[in-house]
Amino acid sequence: MNNQSIHETVKRTQRSWFEDGLWDLGFACLCMLIGTYYYLIEALQLENRLGMVIPLIQIGIILLAFWGMGKGIAYLKQRITQPRIGYASFRKNPSTQSRRARALRGMLVGVVVGGVAGLIASNPSTEYLLPIIMCVVFGVMAVWLGFRFGLLRFHIIGAACVALGFVIPLLHLNMTLSMAAVFIGEAIIWLFSGALTLAIFLQNTTPHKPEEQMLDDGHSIEEE
Repeated sequence: MNNQSIHETVKRTQRSWFEDGLWDLGFACLCMLIGTYYYLIEALQLENRLGMVIPLIQIGIILLAFWGMGKGIAYLKQRITQPRIGYASFRKNPSTQSRRARALRGMLVGVVVGGVAGLIASNPSTEYLLPIIMCVVFGVMAVWLGFRFGLLRFHIIGAACVALGFVIPLLHLNMTLSMAAVFIGEAIIWLFSGALTLAIFLQNTTPHKPEEQMLDDGHSIEEE
């Protein structure tokens, strides 16, 4: 198998991760958790009570949400997806340089987003820009997934995310409630997408027989 064939096979394997809608549902739960967190900060006036502890709590909640999302999706795929289409995985050769590059990109994105949020927070007259920027970021992420894996629904999600960003400023919310509205709105968009995709997936697939399942399980593909 040449490198091009391996690349195409790996791409199909990666695409299958999104075809059942479970990733959408997991991301929707993550967004709902973060949105609820921001709403509770405002509703319970936690900024006045906890002060500088709030950012630490926020980091902990986000990390916990991502961890729970990964564990939850993996569990549901074992219960729902794997019995229907089997299981395939690919192994990447570890590269210290690539891990460092990914970490650097993550840090850069965090600094840019944090800097933009800080500038907006320092100027109350521009607070309306925050939900627009956040939703555009979500939209760009969805469109990138659409191009990366060739899935049309992510392009539609991207357009919905951007539209949401221009609707929220019309509600005239403060910055904390705007953030809550962003994440809860995103949760609704991704929840609708995931539920519809999962319903179609369940309608178009059936669980394999035990002997077929044994043949499908455990396939792996090497990627250079």
